Amino acid sequence: MIDDGNLTLYGIHACLSVCADRPQKKDVEVLHFQVADMEYQSLLEYLAEGVEFILKHRLQGDTVQVHCQAGISRSCTFFDCILHDHLQLERGIYT
Repeated sequence: MIDDGNLTLYGIHACLSVCADRPQKKDVEVLHFQVADMEYQSLLEYLAEGVEFILKHRLQGDTVQVHCQAGISRSCTFFDCILHDHLQLERGIYT
């Protein structure tokens, strides 16, 4: 996760957090989903809101930090949904 000192440097104005603990970010809008770092944890109920949050901020020109505990699957899942939607690969996955 990017520390607070680099938020301005990278122009981060929004953060989607998908982990157990909610990050405290100064001057950054945070959407936090408290989820377990376990392979059986389902993200389906969070996808629509998370994707909407990312897209809203990107359309405003904001840089969005998306992170989870390990950065391997949970954060990547949200980007996968955005790519599927943007490329129109398959509709209705997260709705």
